[in-house]
Amino acid sequence: MTYQTLTLGSRVHGRYTVQKVLGGGGQSRVYKVWDEQQGRPVALKEMHPSAASGAEQAEALHMFNQEAAILSALDHPNLIQVYETFVEGERHYLAMEFVDGSNLEQRLEQEGGPLTEQQVLYWGIQICQALHYLHSRTPPIIFRDMKPTNVMVTQTDLVKLIDFGIARMFKGHKQKDTILMGSQGYAPPEAYGRSGVESDARSDIYALGATLAHLLTGRAPQQTFLQLSAGGIRKANPTVSAQTEALVLQCLRIRREERPASAVEVEERLRTCLNKPFQPPRQPAPAVQAPSTPAPAVQAPPVPDKAPPAPKPTTQPAPSAPSAPPERPAPAPLPTPAPSAVQVTLTPVCPACGAPAAAKSRFCAKCGTPLHGLPPAKLLVRNRQGQRWEVGLHTFPFLIGRRSPADGIFPHLDLADHDVGYASRRHAQIYPQGDLYLLLDLNSSNGTLLNGRPIPGSTPQTLRHGDRIRIGEIELLFQWV
Repeated sequence: MTYQTLTLGSRVHGRYTVQKVLGGGGQSRVYKVWDEQQGRPVALKEMHPSAASGAEQAEALHMFNQEAAILSALDHPNLIQVYETFVEGERHYLAMEFVDGSNLEQRLEQEGGPLTEQQVLYWGIQICQALHYLHSRTPPIIFRDMKPTNVMVTQTDLVKLIDFGIARMFKGHKQKDTILMGSQGYAPPEAYGRSGVESDARSDIYALGATLAHLLTGRAPQQTFLQLSAGGIRKANPTVSAQTEALVLQCLRIRREERPASAVEVEERLRTCLNKPFQPPRQPAPAVQAPSTPAPAVQAPPVPDKAPPAPKPTTQPAPSAPSAPPERPAPAPLPTPAPSAVQVTLTPVCPACGAPAAAKSRFCAKCGTPLHGLPPAKLLVRNRQGQRWEVGLHTFPFLIGRRSPADGIFPHLDLADHDVGYASRRHAQIYPQGDLYLLLDLNSSNGTLLNGRPIPGSTPQTLRHGDRIRIGEIELLFQWV
């Protein structure tokens, strides 16, 4: 059973004018619509469960509502933003951010072959940032359908992950996935229940490796579990470095414990392969624009027969300067602006993602970029007994370690009463630099972990909201205030 697609020019929910069908099939469609209230393009996902029968209806509706619930709770520049959900008749709708760009499979088709290593690395770093954000939620969110068609790229090379229809919360105690889903060639063994384990963050890393291999070779994976031998990627694309190939092959290990442990680890290795500073992409400020597909003529506002008369200019000559002006002269009246078709009010926008911001906002609500200098931050501390407390970052450099009165060492975060001897007296410090906070291990005896990976001594590491620092049995969660 099929259902009728929305006609162009029709209006949904009293505000969305349909402009174009973007894709879909079966029970769902995605349209480009114009939001008459906000004056912006919107991607409108529609599901018609009656197009299926029996259990299929319930499953389709469950997955649709799950996608809406997951996306509504997320806020990251590399993930699409959800505006609202609603129901009209038997049709369910999800209004989302419209991404003006193309997916990675379309990019491959445009190039007619493998993409350049530098371009793939640049996109891969952004994908890792999105995956790290998802995996660091409580509970973690596993994307489960990473592939080129689910990665959009804008004209400014900003990556956006789309289609969270089969994403799931990681529970950590299940023997295997209840619902076996994923795209053939990109999904790891555990997605099919063959390994007897539940999909976790490393399942997304496998799919990321398959996606990167597809982009670097220009060849879609044909096998259920992608098997590439050393040199296979470079044979298809000799411009790829051995370092990049080794990382992609490790992501594709059948045994997930042999894959990189986290998206943060993959991102750092991709940055090393990039071999130059990573510059985050910027979005242009949102512009006032008219819809590309005009509304039906019957909905167009009436055109007046005559234009309104222009204000008559003042013929009175300007007065000469008085010989004895009063102490407080009245201010001259402001000139009346000429009438215009559109009046635009300028509002502050984020320099990184282009999202509008309130005048007094300290940082972007969408991507976290500081708007007026570096915003304050804090550490949420948990010791080995499970006690938790909060420490604000106010004095810099902010020293973390064990107090030693004899040596005159009094850290801002003193671990002497909570550590079993792992932390050094001067173990690590946090300090601001530009619009960033940096973490520096002070060549401690036992080292510091950032998101589960040891960091080298005397090498600053950028801190992002949600990053986890571990010193012995002490865990520190870095957060913007």
